[in-house]
Amino acid sequence: SHYAYKGRYIFDMTVRRDGSSRFGPNRRWGTFPAVSGKWIMSDEKFMKALEKTVSLLSFRASYGVSGNSPDKDALYYSNYSTYNTSYAGLSAVYPANIQLSDLRWETNAQWDLGSNIELFNGKVVVDMDVYHRRTSDMLTKSLPISTTSGFTSLAYQNVGVMDNDGYELNINLNRIIKTKTISLDVNFNFSNYGNVIRELSALAATSYNALNRGDSYSLNNGEYLAYNQIGTPVGAIYGFKYKGVYQYNKYIAGSQESAPIARDEYNNPILDKDGATKVMYFNYGGSNAYKFTGGDAIYEDVNHDGSIDKQDVQYLGTISPKLTGGFGATFRYREFSVNTFFNYRYGNKIINATRMNLENMYTYDNQSAAVNWRWRKDGDVTTI
Repeated sequence: SHYAYKGRYIFDMTVRRDGSSRFGPNRRWGTFPAVSGKWIMSDEKFMKALEKTVSLLSFRASYGVSGNSPDKDALYYSNYSTYNTSYAGLSAVYPANIQLSDLRWETNAQWDLGSNIELFNGKVVVDMDVYHRRTSDMLTKSLPISTTSGFTSLAYQNVGVMDNDGYELNINLNRIIKTKTISLDVNFNFSNYGNVIRELSALAATSYNALNRGDSYSLNNGEYLAYNQIGTPVGAIYGFKYKGVYQYNKYIAGSQESAPIARDEYNNPILDKDGATKVMYFNYGGSNAYKFTGGDAIYEDVNHDGSIDKQDVQYLGTISPKLTGGFGATFRYREFSVNTFFNYRYGNKIINATRMNLENMYTYDNQSAAVNWRWRKDGDVTTI
């Protein structure tokens, strides 16, 4: 329904009731309401004194729920298939899928607050929005499960809850330069978005996360852990926290402190049973165990056990930028026009594979000039 009062108070409301045969009988129907309102403040009588300056000033608010269903039919049935071979003229029958009778609609509940501003008869146009979206009963397909079930994956499962928050700001400056033959428009936009996992089913956490499965997660250089964890975003990067390069090969208290030795939580050297400092290892006891020496990278030993291994893997950041934006201009001269637009991202983490390959010194491939500043001898201060 739509209702407008005096042309400046506007309300809309809808309710959808959707049914899908892809769900079982007890979960087939979903109800999805939506409501929105808008107040055009610039049409109020008390704004008349500013009408030459403020062409439009409005405020918006909305809330709505939408739903998503699987892309496969009849998941709530237990289907059977036959083998290609037969015995005594009869084919053997086997279950072809796991019956999903309790699968639910994935729902997205979102609120949005916004404003529209036009100044000086449209010369300056500003649009602003702030939003929050919660996705509940997230649908995930082909979820790996234990083969003891007779299957390798689950077609679908509702795995958890995720929040998305963000804002958008668009600014258009129209005809900021205008003559008989020349005109110029300029535009800017800024946005930010982020997501956080609020709930995660035990099956999803176990199936997708190697550390939870107890797998021998590879610690080889250049490999990163894919890990989903409550309280962190999707797209998070996990690994060892880099803290520099060891200056010295041998530890000498007071003079050669930056050496590969184990330290406790107070940064004091850890001693073995003979009173000697304990040497730092990479993946101690593993097939690729390695004793650190001067010139090796320093990684944070989270549990202070003297070994950099899967217990030291930690959250390093997210691929989602803190700020995304763009800017551009339209220049016109008579019948000709030039349009430009640039975009940027700021504050996101990346895995710099280019730098890894150009600074690894593993092969005979060409290397970056930066390797000229690598560690070469005791006492060198460097980050390479």
